[in-house]
This record gives sequence, structure tokens and C-alpha cells, in this order.
Amino acid sequence: MSCVGILVLPFVLASGGTVSFVSGIIEAEGGILAPVLSRIFPCFPIDAIAVGHVVLGYSRESIIRCRLHERIHVRQYELWGPIFPLLYLASSLTAIMRGKNPYRSNIFEQEAFSAALADSVGGPGKIKTTVKRKMAQIFDRLEGGRS
Repeated sequence: MSCVGILVLPFVLASGGTVSFVSGIIEAEGGILAPVLSRIFPCFPIDAIAVGHVVLGYSRESIIRCRLHERIHVRQYELWGPIFPLLYLASSLTAIMRGKNPYRSNIFEQEAFSAALADSVGGPGKIKTTVKRKMAQIFDRLEGGRS
């Protein structure tokens, strides 16, 4: 899947975006990515997305803000290989069939949010005391509510 992400890089650079290599991951942001990521799903603009070992971001700020979360998706790509996008889609479809949000109830997103949160609050020992509150705040922001 990284090959697909790498194919986008010349277009990012040619449109004024930047590409960097951070901790073994290629990060590309800006340029053509800003309008593309904001329009793929009009009701849910994307800040960043992992495609194998390539993370594509709306802006530098979005790459930094989403870095831990997207690293989990990179690990999921490593674990599941080329079937990961199909498994991700299946998880979202399962959520829809259960009447739940296809993003928030996606098991891969839940893992990424939980792991990034655990890292940000000081590890798994502290996550139990804060995860419900933090997840509620994150999901509230995603739905456009108050934090």
C-alpha cells in the first residue's frame, strides 16, 4: 500500500506541499492534499490518512496533531498487509448495519484513538482513569459539539 501513497508524492510537491521522513514514515502535507482531503467525504473532512507507510495530511498542523493516531494505522497496515483497507471497510459497514457511526465505531479507529490517548496521558496505567472522558471529548468535537 505504501506504493499507492508514494505515487501521490510528486503531485504534493508539484502543488507546493512538503514531504518529510519522520521515524521511518513518509509524511506529506499541504499542496493538493488540502482540497482533496477536505472533499473526499464532504460531511467528514479528513485531517490525515495513512496509506501504508505514507501519511497524507491536510496541513503540517494536522500531521503533527494526528501523528500518534496515524502511526497506529501504519502498524495496522503492517499487521494486516494489503487486506487492511478491506477489513477497515468491513468494520465500518458492520457499524452502519448496527446503527452506529462508521468512523467512531470502527474497531481500527477505536484502537488508534485509544493507543494515541494512552501515549498522550502517560501510558496504559493512566488511561483507565481518563479514557472515557477524553474519548467523549474527541467524539463530541467530531460531531461538532462542545468540548
